[in-house]
Amino acid sequence: MSYSIEGIGERIAQARRAIGLTQDELATKLSITPQAISKWERGAGLPDISILPELAYVLEISVDMLFGEKADRSRSMPYTFSELPLVASANSIGCYSDKTVISADEHYVKFADGSVADYATQTVTNCGEGDVRMVDFDDSIFSGNTHQATTLDTELDYFENLDITINNCCNIEIVGEQEHKRGIFASGSPQFISQIKSSIGDSTLYLTAENNSGEQVKENNRLTIYTGLAGGNDIKYRINSYGDLFIGIPFESADITVSGEGDVFANNINALSA
Repeated sequence: MSYSIEGIGERIAQARRAIGLTQDELATKLSITPQAISKWERGAGLPDISILPELAYVLEISVDMLFGEKADRSRSMPYTFSELPLVASANSIGCYSDKTVISADEHYVKFADGSVADYATQTVTNCGEGDVRMVDFDDSIFSGNTHQATTLDTELDYFENLDITINNCCNIEIVGEQEHKRGIFASGSPQFISQIKSSIGDSTLYLTAENNSGEQVKENNRLTIYTGLAGGNDIKYRINSYGDLFIGIPFESADITVSGEGDVFANNINALSA
Protein backbone atom coordinates (compact mmCIF):
# COMPACT_ATOMS: atom_id res chain seq x y z
CA MET A 1 0.00 0.00 0.00
CA SER A 2 1.40 3.41 -0.99
CA TYR A 3 0.20 6.81 0.13
CA SER A 4 0.62 10.15 -1.63
CA ILE A 5 0.26 13.62 -0.13
CA GLU A 6 0.20 15.08 -3.63
CA GLY A 7 -3.36 15.93 -4.64
CA ILE A 8 -4.86 15.54 -1.16
CA GLY A 9 -6.48 18.97 -1.40
CA GLU A 10 -8.23 18.07 -4.63
CA ARG A 11 -9.40 14.78 -3.13
CA ILE A 12 -10.82 16.60 -0.10
CA ALA A 13 -12.67 19.04 -2.37
CA GLN A 14 -14.15 16.28 -4.55
CA ALA A 15 -15.22 14.20 -1.55
CA ARG A 16 -16.81 17.28 0.04
CA ARG A 17 -18.79 18.09 -3.10
CA ALA A 18 -19.85 14.46 -3.49
CA ILE A 19 -21.81 14.64 -0.23
CA GLY A 20 -23.09 18.17 -0.86
CA LEU A 21 -21.13 20.09 1.80
CA THR A 22 -19.89 23.65 1.43
CA GLN A 23 -16.48 24.65 2.79
CA ASP A 24 -18.23 26.46 5.64
CA GLU A 25 -20.30 23.39 6.55
CA LEU A 26 -17.25 21.11 6.51
CA ALA A 27 -15.35 23.58 8.67
CA THR A 28 -18.21 23.67 11.19
CA LYS A 29 -18.26 19.88 11.46
CA LEU A 30 -14.51 19.84 12.09
CA SER A 31 -14.54 22.88 14.44
CA ILE A 32 -11.99 24.72 12.32
CA THR A 33 -12.11 27.80 10.09
CA PRO A 34 -13.35 27.81 6.48
CA GLN A 35 -10.03 29.44 5.58
CA ALA A 36 -8.23 26.23 6.62
CA ILE A 37 -10.45 24.16 4.31
CA SER A 38 -9.80 26.60 1.48
CA LYS A 39 -6.02 26.33 1.99
CA TRP A 40 -6.14 22.52 1.90
CA GLU A 41 -8.20 22.44 -1.27
CA ARG A 42 -5.96 25.02 -2.99
CA GLY A 43 -2.85 23.08 -2.04
CA ALA A 44 -1.60 25.95 0.12
CA GLY A 45 -1.57 23.82 3.27
CA LEU A 46 -2.15 20.33 4.64
CA PRO A 47 -4.46 19.06 7.37
CA ASP A 48 -2.78 18.08 10.62
CA ILE A 49 -2.34 14.32 10.90
CA SER A 50 -4.41 14.30 14.10
CA ILE A 51 -7.52 15.49 12.24
CA LEU A 52 -7.37 12.94 9.42
CA PRO A 53 -9.60 10.26 11.03
CA GLU A 54 -12.35 12.80 11.78
CA LEU A 55 -11.95 14.39 8.34
CA ALA A 56 -12.35 11.03 6.63
CA TYR A 57 -15.38 10.21 8.79
CA VAL A 58 -17.13 13.48 7.94
CA LEU A 59 -16.37 13.02 4.22
CA GLU A 60 -17.76 9.44 4.45
CA ILE A 61 -14.58 7.87 3.06
CA SER A 62 -11.53 6.09 4.45
CA VAL A 63 -8.20 7.65 5.44
CA ASP A 64 -6.63 5.44 2.75
CA MET A 65 -8.79 7.14 0.12
CA LEU A 66 -7.78 10.57 1.40
CA PHE A 67 -4.21 9.65 0.50
CA GLY A 68 -5.15 8.35 -2.94
CA GLU A 69 -5.29 4.63 -2.23
CA LYS A 70 -7.64 2.89 -4.66
CA ALA A 71 -10.41 1.37 -2.64
CA ASP A 72 -11.14 -2.28 -2.09
CA ARG A 73 -14.90 -1.85 -2.40
CA SER A 74 -15.75 -4.76 -0.15
CA ARG A 75 -13.72 -3.11 2.59
CA SER A 76 -14.08 0.63 2.14
CA MET A 77 -17.60 1.23 0.81
CA PRO A 78 -18.90 3.83 3.29
CA TYR A 79 -21.46 2.67 5.84
CA THR A 80 -23.29 5.97 5.37
CA PHE A 81 -23.75 8.38 2.48
CA SER A 82 -25.44 11.79 2.84
CA GLU A 83 -26.53 10.65 6.33
CA LEU A 84 -28.28 7.55 4.92
CA PRO A 85 -27.20 4.03 6.00
CA LEU A 86 -25.94 1.42 3.54
CA VAL A 87 -28.78 -1.10 3.13
CA ALA A 88 -27.52 -3.22 0.21
CA SER A 89 -24.75 -3.42 -2.37
CA ALA A 90 -23.88 -5.24 -5.58
CA ASN A 91 -20.42 -5.14 -7.13
CA SER A 92 -19.29 -1.50 -6.84
CA ILE A 93 -22.74 0.04 -6.27
CA GLY A 94 -24.04 0.85 -2.81
CA CYS A 95 -27.70 1.46 -2.05
CA TYR A 96 -28.35 3.89 0.82
CA SER A 97 -31.78 4.47 2.33
CA ASP A 98 -33.80 5.16 5.47
CA LYS A 99 -36.56 2.83 4.22
CA THR A 100 -37.22 -0.80 5.21
CA VAL A 101 -35.77 -3.35 2.76
CA ILE A 102 -37.83 -6.48 2.06
CA SER A 103 -35.51 -8.08 -0.51
CA ALA A 104 -32.21 -7.44 -2.26
CA ASP A 105 -30.25 -9.31 -4.93
CA GLU A 106 -27.74 -8.44 -7.64
CA HIS A 107 -30.48 -6.82 -9.75
CA TYR A 108 -32.87 -4.94 -7.46
CA VAL A 109 -33.39 -3.63 -3.94
CA LYS A 110 -37.08 -3.70 -3.00
CA PHE A 111 -38.57 -1.76 -0.10
CA ALA A 112 -41.64 -2.26 2.08
CA ASP A 113 -43.42 0.78 0.63
CA GLY A 114 -43.06 -0.47 -2.95
CA SER A 115 -39.97 1.56 -3.84
CA VAL A 116 -37.39 -0.16 -6.05
CA ALA A 117 -33.72 0.53 -6.77
CA ASP A 118 -32.39 -0.91 -10.04
CA TYR A 119 -28.65 -1.68 -10.14
CA ALA A 120 -28.49 -2.07 -13.94
CA THR A 121 -29.80 1.41 -14.71
CA GLN A 122 -28.96 3.00 -11.34
CA THR A 123 -32.44 4.46 -11.14
CA VAL A 124 -34.82 4.67 -8.18
CA THR A 125 -38.61 4.46 -8.18
CA ASN A 126 -39.61 6.09 -4.91
CA CYS A 127 -43.19 5.33 -3.82
CA GLY A 128 -43.40 6.96 -0.41
CA GLU A 129 -41.69 9.07 2.21
CA GLY A 130 -37.99 8.70 2.79
CA ASP A 131 -34.97 8.68 0.53
CA VAL A 132 -33.06 6.18 -1.59
CA ARG A 133 -29.63 6.86 -3.12
CA MET A 134 -27.45 4.70 -5.35
CA VAL A 135 -23.73 5.41 -5.51
CA ASP A 136 -21.26 3.78 -7.90
CA PHE A 137 -17.82 3.39 -6.34
CA ASP A 138 -16.32 1.58 -9.33
CA ASP A 139 -13.90 4.47 -9.73
CA SER A 140 -12.80 6.41 -6.71
CA ILE A 141 -14.79 9.57 -6.08
CA PHE A 142 -11.48 11.31 -6.52
CA SER A 143 -11.50 10.49 -10.24
CA GLY A 144 -14.71 12.46 -10.60
CA ASN A 145 -16.62 9.43 -11.90
CA THR A 146 -18.60 8.48 -8.84
CA HIS A 147 -22.25 9.14 -9.47
CA GLN A 148 -25.66 8.63 -8.01
CA ALA A 149 -28.83 7.76 -9.87
CA THR A 150 -29.57 10.46 -12.46
CA THR A 151 -33.35 10.03 -12.48
CA LEU A 152 -36.04 10.21 -9.83
CA ASP A 153 -39.56 8.77 -10.13
CA THR A 154 -41.79 9.40 -7.12
CA GLU A 155 -45.50 8.68 -6.68
CA LEU A 156 -47.54 11.18 -4.63
CA ASP A 157 -50.83 11.40 -2.75
CA TYR A 158 -53.57 13.81 -3.76
CA PHE A 159 -52.85 17.54 -3.87
CA GLU A 160 -54.44 20.53 -5.56
CA ASN A 161 -52.01 23.35 -4.70
CA LEU A 162 -48.32 23.73 -5.53
CA ASP A 163 -45.59 25.52 -3.56
CA ILE A 164 -42.29 25.29 -5.46
CA THR A 165 -38.90 26.79 -4.55
CA ILE A 166 -36.00 26.18 -6.94
CA ASN A 167 -32.41 27.20 -6.24
CA ASN A 168 -30.93 25.00 -8.94
CA CYS A 169 -30.83 25.20 -12.73
CA CYS A 170 -33.71 23.24 -14.24
CA ASN A 171 -36.73 23.36 -16.52
CA ILE A 172 -40.05 22.48 -14.90
CA GLU A 173 -43.24 21.21 -16.53
CA ILE A 174 -46.58 20.87 -14.74
CA VAL A 175 -49.01 18.52 -16.46
CA GLY A 176 -52.49 17.20 -15.77
CA GLU A 177 -54.35 13.95 -16.25
CA GLN A 178 -51.67 12.02 -18.09
CA GLU A 179 -51.65 8.25 -17.70
CA HIS A 180 -53.71 8.69 -14.49
CA LYS A 181 -50.44 9.33 -12.74
CA ARG A 182 -49.70 11.66 -9.84
CA GLY A 183 -46.06 12.14 -8.98
CA ILE A 184 -42.69 13.62 -9.84
CA PHE A 185 -40.22 12.60 -12.51
CA ALA A 186 -36.81 14.27 -12.64
CA SER A 187 -33.67 13.77 -14.69
CA GLY A 188 -30.32 15.50 -14.71
CA SER A 189 -27.13 15.71 -12.70
CA PRO A 190 -26.69 13.55 -9.58
CA GLN A 191 -26.37 16.68 -7.45
CA PHE A 192 -29.68 18.03 -8.76
CA ILE A 193 -31.49 14.72 -8.18
CA SER A 194 -30.15 14.40 -4.63
CA GLN A 195 -31.36 17.88 -3.67
CA ILE A 196 -35.02 17.45 -4.67
CA LYS A 197 -37.30 17.29 -1.62
CA SER A 198 -41.08 17.01 -1.54
CA SER A 199 -43.88 16.74 1.01
CA ILE A 200 -47.67 17.12 1.06
CA GLY A 201 -49.74 18.98 3.64
CA ASP A 202 -53.13 20.73 3.53
CA SER A 203 -53.65 19.53 -0.07
CA THR A 204 -50.43 21.30 -1.07
CA LEU A 205 -47.36 19.77 -2.69
CA TYR A 206 -44.26 21.48 -1.25
CA LEU A 207 -41.31 20.97 -3.58
CA THR A 208 -37.76 22.30 -3.25
CA ALA A 209 -34.55 21.84 -5.20
CA GLU A 210 -31.71 23.43 -3.27
CA ASN A 211 -28.20 24.07 -4.50
CA ASN A 212 -25.94 23.07 -1.61
CA SER A 213 -22.74 23.52 -3.62
CA GLY A 214 -23.45 27.16 -4.41
CA GLU A 215 -22.30 26.58 -7.99
CA GLN A 216 -24.64 27.57 -10.83
CA VAL A 217 -24.00 25.07 -13.62
CA LYS A 218 -26.37 25.02 -16.57
CA GLU A 219 -27.06 21.34 -17.01
CA ASN A 220 -29.91 19.48 -18.67
CA ASN A 221 -31.93 19.21 -15.47
CA ARG A 222 -35.65 18.57 -15.97
CA LEU A 223 -38.50 18.19 -13.51
CA THR A 224 -42.03 17.08 -14.45
CA ILE A 225 -44.90 17.26 -11.96
CA TYR A 226 -47.84 15.00 -12.78
CA THR A 227 -50.76 16.52 -10.91
CA GLY A 228 -53.53 14.13 -11.98
CA LEU A 229 -55.75 17.22 -12.19
CA ALA A 230 -57.75 18.94 -14.91
CA GLY A 231 -57.05 22.19 -13.05
CA GLY A 232 -55.50 23.35 -9.78
CA ASN A 233 -56.27 25.94 -7.12
CA ASP A 234 -53.11 27.87 -6.18
CA ILE A 235 -49.53 27.74 -7.37
CA LYS A 236 -46.57 29.52 -5.78
CA TYR A 237 -43.33 29.37 -7.74
CA ARG A 238 -39.98 30.88 -6.77
CA ILE A 239 -36.80 30.32 -8.75
CA ASN A 240 -33.42 31.77 -7.81
CA SER A 241 -31.51 30.30 -10.72
CA TYR A 242 -31.97 29.53 -14.42
CA GLY A 243 -34.79 27.63 -16.09
CA ASP A 244 -38.21 27.76 -17.74
CA LEU A 245 -41.59 26.92 -16.21
CA PHE A 246 -44.33 25.31 -18.31
CA ILE A 247 -47.77 25.27 -16.64
CA GLY A 248 -49.93 22.96 -18.72
CA ILE A 249 -53.15 23.13 -16.67
CA PRO A 250 -55.28 26.06 -15.47
CA PHE A 251 -54.92 27.41 -11.92
CA GLU A 252 -57.22 29.74 -10.01
CA SER A 253 -54.30 31.87 -8.84
CA ALA A 254 -50.53 32.02 -9.30
CA ASP A 255 -47.78 33.79 -7.36
CA ILE A 256 -44.58 33.68 -9.42
CA THR A 257 -41.16 35.13 -8.52
CA VAL A 258 -38.18 34.78 -10.86
CA SER A 259 -34.79 35.87 -9.49
CA GLY A 260 -32.62 34.62 -12.31
CA GLU A 261 -33.19 33.82 -15.96
CA GLY A 262 -36.06 31.94 -17.55
CA ASP A 263 -39.50 32.17 -19.10
CA VAL A 264 -42.91 31.20 -17.71
CA PHE A 265 -45.50 29.66 -20.02
CA ALA A 266 -48.95 29.45 -18.40
CA ASN A 267 -52.35 28.12 -19.43
CA ASN A 268 -55.40 29.95 -18.01
CA ILE A 269 -54.34 31.66 -14.77
CA ASN A 270 -57.31 33.56 -13.34
CA ALA A 271 -55.33 35.72 -10.89
CA LEU A 272 -51.60 36.30 -11.37
CA SER A 273 -49.10 38.13 -9.17
CA ALA A 274 -45.46 38.32 -10.16
